[in-house]
Amino acid sequence: MNSVPNMVEEVLPVNQKDEEELLSKMGVLFYDKALSKLRKTKNGGMYRVEMPCNDMKKDVYKKVMQYFDTYKLKTTKLESYLMW
Repeated sequence: MNSVPNMVEEVLPVNQKDEEELLSKMGVLFYDKALSKLRKTKNGGMYRVEMPCNDMKKDVYKKVMQYFDTYKLKTTKLESYLMW
């Protein structure tokens, strides 16, 4: 029997074209640069940062919500945020 509990990891993914530096700074702002995952996607100049939101000690979820409630997103990023 597997002793590891089943759990779903909640991750905030953000994609942006030609913005490696910006996404790296977002990883530091909301999480931890060493733990947030920045990678170049298969789609040319697109970059993605993924930040796990399950760590209660880091409170990433609340930081993200407070930030984007203060500094509003625009266009499809706002739609995605509202669904998240």
